[in-house]
Amino acid sequence: MFGGIRTDYNDWRERRTVVLPRAGIIHSLSNSVTLKYVFNTGYLRPNAAYSKSNDKFYRAPSKTIENVNVVDRSERVRAHDLQLTFARNRNYLVGTVFRMEIDDFISWETKLDLGYRDMGKAYSNGVEMEARYFVADNLALTGNYSYARAHLRTIPTGVDINGVTQSLDGALTNTNREWLNYPAHTWNAGFDFI
Repeated sequence: MFGGIRTDYNDWRERRTVVLPRAGIIHSLSNSVTLKYVFNTGYLRPNAAYSKSNDKFYRAPSKTIENVNVVDRSERVRAHDLQLTFARNRNYLVGTVFRMEIDDFISWETKLDLGYRDMGKAYSNGVEMEARYFVADNLALTGNYSYARAHLRTIPTGVDINGVTQSLDGALTNTNREWLNYPAHTWNAGFDFI
């Protein structure tokens, strides 16, 4: 078992100090099978485009440069990972189930062109498989596959130029609140020459 805690002074937006815990357990079920659970918390790195925008953005329809709708909270993450590993000699097969929850999820709003916005709470669930198999003493085949889906807790709203409140599900989500630009399937295959 392991655990840890750290204090983090965040002067990106809040200018406050928070406490961020982490914990986990690793248990060998046999000489070949290991079970691991990890809980972790922290901040997401600020969006590069946002941090370089100097609080301005280019509004396409009006061709003007305006103030960004500045958000005042940083994105905080809580992550859960449950992993089962089968390993023998130098070969291994690893399966992971994960869930990540994000508070104050920030994204560029496309439907009403409102700039960067706090989209509220979001979460992602997924699975991942990773393997390595030696076909010779110095050559191993490797592979990784993951599947994940991301959702917003609720569809946020915004006020358009006519003062009408609209839902901001335009290019961001579908009717199931799935985050559409979040990759669902990722995979890679290769080899290691040692």
